[in-house]
Amino acid sequence: MDKTGIPLCKGSKLSPIKLTEKIMKKYLIFCLLILGTQNLGATEAKDPYSWDIRERDIRIEMRYPNNKLKAIVLSYDDGFSEDLRLVQLLNKYGLRGTFHINSARLSTPNYMKKKDIKQYFSNHEISAHGANHQGLLGLSVVDRIYEFVEDRRALEVLSGKLVRGMAYPFGSYDPDGLELLESMGFEYARTVEATHDFRIPANFLLWHPSAHKFGVEDDPARDGATFQLVEDFLTRKHQSLLYLWGHSWEYRKKWNMVEELFSLLSGQPDIVSLTHIDLVAYLKAFRQLRISADKTIIHNPSATKLFLRVYDGRRTPEKASYTIELEPAATLRLEN
Repeated sequence: MDKTGIPLCKGSKLSPIKLTEKIMKKYLIFCLLILGTQNLGATEAKDPYSWDIRERDIRIEMRYPNNKLKAIVLSYDDGFSEDLRLVQLLNKYGLRGTFHINSARLSTPNYMKKKDIKQYFSNHEISAHGANHQGLLGLSVVDRIYEFVEDRRALEVLSGKLVRGMAYPFGSYDPDGLELLESMGFEYARTVEATHDFRIPANFLLWHPSAHKFGVEDDPARDGATFQLVEDFLTRKHQSLLYLWGHSWEYRKKWNMVEELFSLLSGQPDIVSLTHIDLVAYLKAFRQLRISADKTIIHNPSATKLFLRVYDGRRTPEKASYTIELEPAATLRLEN
């Protein structure tokens, strides 16, 4: 017997229980080695776009509106009078802008007039920025509600459109106050924290932009960094979002740079220019897609037309990659 009182197996120093455990461990190791050997060919070079490795894989990826691979959002704060020159340049180059306005400052010195909102911004987005441009963290809950709901109400009256987005004044935000913003009717809120990349954020109420576009000071390094970021974006060959923000008053001595930038972004065959709220609406519509377990049935319950890129491993390589347009409320079955 061993120390526990369990009899030992004949010719062994181990009890039946411990001997069984030892045999089971060896058997398990043997099985894992066999399975590992069988799967070696399947685990080499895990490339999701390699048809010989994942023969029946179906991948469905979003394309931006009008079947574009990339998108740009141009965002401007405060509502200074220079916004009028800026919107003319945007129109000239076929670009769309999002303008975050302090409604209580309109028709005061250095700011746009109230009548300008409806007259010049019909093709662009008007968004909230706090009625009086007060930092969020310095406000009580009651003052937050007044500052942003009042701004939204006033801008909706002036523009004749829904206001569903905002930018944080001074970039000041409260991660614990996002639910309150959502209850006010805001679907996104932009910060001033640059990511220097082209990703879509997970939380639309903490939307960090790619970069701040230029600055009022002469800073060749900073200005050059903006153009370098844009060049990097233009050369990318996969889904990307470039989000630039700034203030029109910063461009008083840099309008030539602004026009050069707009010229670079304009007319690119794989890029679509969107307002921030149009982008959010499109992303939400994509998130609402209903897709079957085997990915062969796709339903679009939204009111938005969606463009999708399909990589279908059931097809031959030359026919495996294709684009589909999914109309609102439509259901599509992918055929072999």
